[in-house]
Amino acid sequence: MIQAERNYSTTEREGLAVVFSLKKFRHYLLGGKFTIVTDHKALKYIFTQLNVEGRMVRWKILMSEYDFTICDRPCKKHANADLLSRAYEDMGDEPVDETFPDEDLMVLTAETEVPMEYQEIWNLLQDGTYPEGMRSREKQALLRRSKMYKIEALKILEVGYHWNDIFKDCLDYCKTCDVCQSFATKSNVPTPLRSVPPLGPFEKWGIDCVGPLNRTLRNHKYIVVATDYLTKWVETRPLAAIGEVDVGRCLYELVITRFGCPLEFVSGRGGEFVGGMITAMCEHFSITQRITTSYTPRSNGLVEMTNFTLCQLLAKDADMEGARHNWDKRLHGILWEYRTTPKTSTGFSPFMMVYGVESKLPIQFDLVTFQTLHHRKKHVEGRIAERERGDELMALQEDQEVAAQRILGAQARQKKYYDKKITKELKRFKEANGSCCGMRFDTSVHKRSFFLGTLVRISSPKYEGMTHMI
Repeated sequence: MIQAERNYSTTEREGLAVVFSLKKFRHYLLGGKFTIVTDHKALKYIFTQLNVEGRMVRWKILMSEYDFTICDRPCKKHANADLLSRAYEDMGDEPVDETFPDEDLMVLTAETEVPMEYQEIWNLLQDGTYPEGMRSREKQALLRRSKMYKIEALKILEVGYHWNDIFKDCLDYCKTCDVCQSFATKSNVPTPLRSVPPLGPFEKWGIDCVGPLNRTLRNHKYIVVATDYLTKWVETRPLAAIGEVDVGRCLYELVITRFGCPLEFVSGRGGEFVGGMITAMCEHFSITQRITTSYTPRSNGLVEMTNFTLCQLLAKDADMEGARHNWDKRLHGILWEYRTTPKTSTGFSPFMMVYGVESKLPIQFDLVTFQTLHHRKKHVEGRIAERERGDELMALQEDQEVAAQRILGAQARQKKYYDKKITKELKRFKEANGSCCGMRFDTSVHKRSFFLGTLVRISSPKYEGMTHMI
């Protein structure tokens, strides 16, 4: 207490102790009911009477927010608090004697004999000496029987064998075991997305076949699809069967004779694409044929997305009466819908990218607009129409260049989003580097892969990082 508080009366000192305790333990007492036990009966009277003055009024207001009761207890039964209230006497500082009278009690003599059953443990803790029966040869013999390092290390411990770094030794052994590496579960880290930049209009086509679909009345159940990589223009033809001759004829009639000889054809590894007919046609017209990786349709993602969109449109149209067996007749209307719809990657419709002008839709003539009136005016005034058409064709090349830049921007955004999933660095292989080929089991037929060995990279293709020749 400060000097002024020491001048308080006994009753006021008791009240001061109560107020100090309430402030100190406010977060424990507020909101709950508690009891104040005291051996000073006058304190109970002061806090319960109405006519108080001075500091007692302030204390009473302060204590009004608490829910408590005051009870008195005789001094003899109130010894716990009464003892703490007594002032202690300063005993002074006495130095501590750190010397121990009998030093021999704190020393382990070197002559202490270790029991035989603990001798091996004593030697291992003192200088790291392994037991006589656990030499390097025995450790390797145990490790050869352990293939999953954590589980098998625990098995070794349960049997009774132990040495320092047993888990580390088991892990290192599994890392260097050829059989373990061949059959271990591989963590397939996805490679970064590498998009192929577009070429000029009609210079690169993706080709694929869709089907089998519902057989139509004209015996058609397949569709040959060809998509231009820049303009997104799509050509299709229904077929009764897909063979190299049928597909080759479709490509010749739909692509080559209408849009000229392209530089590249991108297709899968189906027999209808890698047969002699397609290969001979590509050699004759100096066309490079790009064959995608087996069982990897995303390598030819543009035509796969086109197939998905066409199938969706066919499914929506199939709800009409008779459309399920006449989808080949409705295919041209679906193509018109696809060609006149602007694409997200380019911002233009395929029709606009090819002809330099948007297609005229039937609704434009039913509901007359300013564009329709302008079109009729150009039809009447031939010279104006000829001049404006020339301007449109001159602007077509510029629109195609803008579309190519937009495609590159869309590919960059797709790559940024896709590469966020890649958390590990892709391992780079140099030429003549070896890589372990894992053994895989085909659970569908319960057969084992026939190849097990080391793959050696020979060279890389034009687009580095996509595939490796082995």
